[in-house]
Amino acid sequence: MVAFGGARVEGMTVTDGPYEKLIELAEDRAYRAAVDLCFSVLDDGEVDRAFWTLQVGLLHYLNFWENGTLFEEAPRFTEKAVWLDPASADNHYWHGHIVEISFKDTTQAADQYANALEIDPNHVYAHLAVGTSMIAPEEAKAHLEQVLAVQPRNLRALMVYADVCTRLGLGGAAIAAYEKVIESEPFFERDRGIMNRYINTELNFATLRDGVVRDARKRLDGLRRPRL
Repeated sequence: MVAFGGARVEGMTVTDGPYEKLIELAEDRAYRAAVDLCFSVLDDGEVDRAFWTLQVGLLHYLNFWENGTLFEEAPRFTEKAVWLDPASADNHYWHGHIVEISFKDTTQAADQYANALEIDPNHVYAHLAVGTSMIAPEEAKAHLEQVLAVQPRNLRALMVYADVCTRLGLGGAAIAAYEKVIESEPFFERDRGIMNRYINTELNFATLRDGVVRDARKRLDGLRRPRL
């Protein structure tokens, strides 16, 4: 089983021609050409239609993220991917993420994250999404601990975890989290295909390490400063 673009697909390898070309186009930010490739694959018939439909939605989203265009199509295709394969935790997660970003629809997003976690209780990015949402700090802490158990060097999770611990009066745990941010090499996602660059920027802050470390030092100083 190999992870592709947010989905884990049985029976495929990274050398499979169409997917290999998709990765190449996405890395070159040739998103329109990548969408055309997905449609050509879908026209062939005997393929995983949910997977390739999800890729179309993700490509539209990436094109908005990088270039500010084509975004309006993204939720339509991720919703169709959920309809085609409602048993895919990744389909639910990405549809939730995209409707949250595009429409600020936190209610629908929360439902999709819950669906993802019901299907896969270990879905790390669904736990991250819930843990960084506006929920009770005790609940957020539990979700973030699930993330850090799998990705202990996820800088975004560590920063939010430290903030949650501060709000809960757990100063020692907050200090430890900030120290880990400062001392650790960040975790880089490499198994999510066309979404790796996005995840490493927006979901784990790996490519933003310098700024995150500066913020962690500032917050750490604040926690250690004696209160008058």
